[in-house]
Amino acid sequence: MRTEATGITHDHTAHRLRWLAVSLACALASACASPPPPAPPPAAVDSAPVAVPAAEPIHAPPAPEKIEPAPKPRPLRFFTLEEVLVYMTELRSMTPAGLTAELAALGEPGDDVDRQLRVALTLINTRRAADTARALALLQKTDASADTAIEPLKPLVRVLMARLLEQRRLEEQAERQTQIAREYQRKIEALNSRLEAMRAIERSLSPNPMSPGAPPRAPGS
Repeated sequence: MRTEATGITHDHTAHRLRWLAVSLACALASACASPPPPAPPPAAVDSAPVAVPAAEPIHAPPAPEKIEPAPKPRPLRFFTLEEVLVYMTELRSMTPAGLTAELAALGEPGDDVDRQLRVALTLINTRRAADTARALALLQKTDASADTAIEPLKPLVRVLMARLLEQRRLEEQAERQTQIAREYQRKIEALNSRLEAMRAIERSLSPNPMSPGAPPRAPGS
């Protein structure tokens, strides 16, 4: 009987172990087959607007100073007769102050033939006797120059010289006439002074007819 009971007990124990093993296997299989738990929801993002620092105002760079273009320099030399005529036209339209400024800009011509001609043309337009004489002297130097660049302009230079010689002759003649007129005026004033002095002497020598000692005048005298 004990042997049979022991066999029954072993059978029962083995049966329970098999059941536990099957249950455990089913549990493991169920765990593997079940889907994973859902991921936690993302943290809520604060939808409030983020304060953006105000951008600093951008100042436009200052406008560059307006630079006046430099005046176009005159050519160093006259090359054509047309250039000389244009220069002469410019001089005729200048005021006395403008001519003075031009002479100051040109300076002393020295042996520069071009500058000699420019100064002479400027002096011609001042219409002063002293300037006329100086302009003539400069033109004579220009005409005597051996510079071949001035050769095409020498006919004009000689015409200007002839004009200045005639102008100088007329100025000298006018000056002589002015001196003669002044001399005549001085003589006339001297004669008038003498005449007035003689009349004063005559008045002082003539007796006053209203004085007590004066003899009575004859009727009709």
